[in-house]
Amino acid sequence: MTPVNPFRGDPAGLWKTARFAWRYRKSEAEFYDLVRALSMSAHDYVSRWFEHDLVKAKFMFWGTMGISDGPYAPGSAFCIVANLVGQIGMNFCRGGMGAVADAIAASGEAHGMEVQCDAWVEEIQVQDGRAVGVRLRSGEEIDAGRVISAANVKCTFLDMVDAEHLPEDFVEDVKGVRSRGNGFKILCAVDRLPQYKGFSAERTGVDYPAYCHICPTPKFLERAYQEARFGWYSSDPYLSPNVPTHTDPSLAPEGKHVVVIYGGVAPYELRNSDWDRERPQLVKNAFSVMDRFAPGFSKSVIDHKAITPKDIEADINMPGGNADHGELTLDQLFFMRPVPRYADYRSPVKNLYQTGASTHPGGSVSALPGHNAAREVLSDWRWRA
Repeated sequence: MTPVNPFRGDPAGLWKTARFAWRYRKSEAEFYDLVRALSMSAHDYVSRWFEHDLVKAKFMFWGTMGISDGPYAPGSAFCIVANLVGQIGMNFCRGGMGAVADAIAASGEAHGMEVQCDAWVEEIQVQDGRAVGVRLRSGEEIDAGRVISAANVKCTFLDMVDAEHLPEDFVEDVKGVRSRGNGFKILCAVDRLPQYKGFSAERTGVDYPAYCHICPTPKFLERAYQEARFGWYSSDPYLSPNVPTHTDPSLAPEGKHVVVIYGGVAPYELRNSDWDRERPQLVKNAFSVMDRFAPGFSKSVIDHKAITPKDIEADINMPGGNADHGELTLDQLFFMRPVPRYADYRSPVKNLYQTGASTHPGGSVSALPGHNAAREVLSDWRWRA
């Protein structure tokens, strides 16, 4: 649902807050658990239920995604909740993740939507405090009654909207959004499936671990962060390899596979060096861990491409290279996401709306930001019609 602003004193704001409180009036236990998640470390949080380090590390892995301080940092427990809520297993999209966007486009086109790709928005045009359309880099201007931006909040309001149309405190809040990534990806083409020495199909009842985590202990996770705190990448990174070709062979030639390795930690900026120089060593470190748990993996690699936060920023226009568009910390969640007073998918510019990972509840492929934003757009449209 759309986050409420508990500090709005106008009748509409008070009504929304009252409705929210009434709706969750019987959720006392869940509220206390949420407070714990927002304040506790991932390690302390999972230790309330589990004793074995292997099990703790499995869940603590999710506490590393969305923050930069590691699974022993206060507040990191919430990342576990945010990344696992509503999740039932891990799903692969047939045709690759791009097929999700293709399916959305096809559905929209069936209902009259026009899709333009490779159309860089240079400016969101504003007149008399209202968004009236966009101007593309090509020079084309597209008029619109409403503009909805799923781009990073910094791109939307620092690059596309002229500052003269925005309050100074809003601009400063947007500038202050922390969005530096610390994860890396290595895309690998391999000639055989990774063979994990700790896996047994008979014992698990699973034919193959197409998605797994390599982080055997909580300390293993924490050590990966220690070097990053001083501006360096992990010599012994935690990894999450997945093999989409195990369920979708169409993504690779016959007999070959694709292995996508997500790992940490790789800070946005390096101390006294840069990623052009250090990228090969990062790959060696990751492959060394893979070889330890899946012997012979590095010899199976035909080709690979390593992606750092700097690459994500440059290639996908995500400031800081953070896939969540902003860290999942207490000061950047709920009615504080992306910035205070504008967590309801609206903005200081009338008819300009926000959605995407910058907004509540954050990143991943949940469709929740889009669903919530669409509901607010329709609500305003009905009210003004």
